[in-house]
Amino acid sequence: MATKSPLVVCLCIEDLDCAFCDIVINQIATGHFFGPDQPFHLVFHGTNDVYKLGELCQEVQDCAFPMITDVSWQTTFNEPSRCPDIVLVLLSCRSVLYTRDKPTVEQFQSLLNLVSYMSGLSDLLSVIRMDALKIIIAGDLALTAASIMSHRMNTLTARQLLAIDVYQNSAASDSGYSKVSRICDTVRQWWTGIKTSASTYLGVKYINYTKRATRNQQTGYFFSAPVNMTGPMSFLSDKDTPMNRDFLAEVKATTDAAFSLLYATEGQHSDSGRHQSSLCLSYL
Repeated sequence: MATKSPLVVCLCIEDLDCAFCDIVINQIATGHFFGPDQPFHLVFHGTNDVYKLGELCQEVQDCAFPMITDVSWQTTFNEPSRCPDIVLVLLSCRSVLYTRDKPTVEQFQSLLNLVSYMSGLSDLLSVIRMDALKIIIAGDLALTAASIMSHRMNTLTARQLLAIDVYQNSAASDSGYSKVSRICDTVRQWWTGIKTSASTYLGVKYINYTKRATRNQQTGYFFSAPVNMTGPMSFLSDKDTPMNRDFLAEVKATTDAAFSLLYATEGQHSDSGRHQSSLCLSYL
């Protein structure tokens, strides 16, 4: 059997002290994300603590995982030799998630941190080739984070940017391991094209057609939609599984609040909320 070429996987970590960061790394390194026979070069990306990045890199090297051909870290994406095939963005754990209510002080700060991180990461990623890049945003508020990145990197296609929101109303547990398990299972199904659970949800972009899209306008929202796998990295909407309308409303309200902050930092004004959204799934 021919040996597979190493996959360059860049793990962008918002908070290097995140409670389930180590679990994600272990699951990736042991083949639970991309398969036990897929070698890869693991690249850690972070901007808040270079010393911790180096320590994390050394810890993984010391573990000597057989499928990891190389481990490195970076704070930019200016190295052509490290151009990633897949970027996995791991968001921080947040105690305040989606809500339709007026943001509390805690939620405001949480959204502000998310807007700042995703805006900065989008700017850094914009220097690399986009034609074959796949970006997966996973964790708390992943749907809002994906909407921000889609706005900042408007050349990304629907096939290139996905979100895996770990918050599910039906989830039995919100422990760190349970969140990682949901991320791992979803990425593996997307990567292999083999559905292994009764219902699989992926965050995909819904387009707002009620107003003309321009470069500086919000043109859509990411919502967690039930999907059926049609092949590796390919899927279609599962029309037989209903979507939770209350959760959709919470995601939209939270994303609108995040965009208000984003537009304020960009010196723009959002007309969010003036129009009733008419949403249509952008098929992948």
